[in-house]
Amino acid sequence: MEYFWLKQDKRYVDVPHIHRFAGTYRRSDFTVEYAYKIADRNVVFVNSEHRLDYTDVIDRQIFLVSEEVKSVFKMYDPSITFKTFCLLDNVHMDLKLYYAPILPLIDGTDEPERFCREGRREREPVIRRAYLNSRPIVRVRELPPDGVVIRLDVAESLLRRGLFRADMARLALG
Repeated sequence: MEYFWLKQDKRYVDVPHIHRFAGTYRRSDFTVEYAYKIADRNVVFVNSEHRLDYTDVIDRQIFLVSEEVKSVFKMYDPSITFKTFCLLDNVHMDLKLYYAPILPLIDGTDEPERFCREGRREREPVIRRAYLNSRPIVRVRELPPDGVVIRLDVAESLLRRGLFRADMARLALG
């Protein structure tokens, strides 16, 4: 089975950026073990000079997905819990709901030091198939920043439902 790294589409430059994210949340809390530290419903501000591009996947500060992506994730793994984020843009009087999936975090390779940064370029990791354990959706520690990996059938379902404002990169499996 093939796997894909689900990422934000870098062609969209005016994506929401949560104000004071680092002061309010910790990225390490968005795991199965520490999700209790995050409220189930969160209201955050994303004021911007320009109209924002609300893509289906946002991964700059934390991994957030749209309602459509959430429904596909729940279809393939009903055990996934989500934290709701209401993104408020007071400048343009805009409001969008996004969801932070709380996914299991796994080690994807035996050699994590091999994937450190080399200057500005990062090597493409080779993920061990055995570590994925046929899970449909999982986070892989070696993929920065919140490397969410999806199985081929999940990727096909997302594309069938019109997920075009996200990027998927095929992973090299070992």
